[in-house]
Amino acid sequence: MLAIFTHLADWSILQMGLSKETHLGSAVHFFIEDSTKIFVLLYLLIFIISLFRSQLSPEKVRNYLSGKSRWSGYFLAVFLGGVHHFALALPFHCLWDLLRQVFRLA
Repeated sequence: MLAIFTHLADWSILQMGLSKETHLGSAVHFFIEDSTKIFVLLYLLIFIISLFRSQLSPEKVRNYLSGKSRWSGYFLAVFLGGVHHFALALPFHCLWDLLRQVFRLA
């Protein structure tokens, strides 16, 4: 399933004229393979969360929480609010951490 990323990295370093047996070629191969995996996984995560958020309107949440007891309503409101924050903040934090790691190594 993830072999496509390896083939993409192999093709990329071949186009650059690098060999996988050298340190530079191995490092470039690792960077291309892992960064493409991360970006595809982030894309999928954002897509799935966006689908979830498109179905979650404030009116639906309000109607769902209206019949609950006080504490279960608090718990569910915190959970649904956390999902909303998670959907907004996660991609930016992941990308920021990735860029920090890449430039720390450089």
